[in-house]
Amino acid sequence: MSKQQDDKTFLHKIDQHLDESEQTLSADVVSKLRQSRQVALDKLDNQHQKWRTGGRPLGALAMVMSVFVIMIGLKFMQTDSIGHPDTLNDLPLLTATEEFELYEELEFYQWLEFEDRAG
Repeated sequence: MSKQQDDKTFLHKIDQHLDESEQTLSADVVSKLRQSRQVALDKLDNQHQKWRTGGRPLGALAMVMSVFVIMIGLKFMQTDSIGHPDTLNDLPLLTATEEFELYEELEFYQWLEFEDRAG
């Protein structure tokens, strides 16, 4: 026999034993058991309803926050900067063909900046 078959057989025997034991119980005990079962089911149902209704505001908040994060992310990730005013001001510098003196003497300017900070 396989383990699954053994488990099914075991559960069937337990079920039969409980059914037989139920028949020997007094009416008072059966009534108390049914009341206890109903109370437990009512509590379980109330917990599920609280979870279902309580989840809606949290879900809405999560959705709003997600949209906010996406919008902020898209704002910072925009790669189209042609219309930006600083880009238009720098356009003559970017398209110039002559070399810049700054690049020719870059080490000197870096040294000068370092001396100003150190002094």
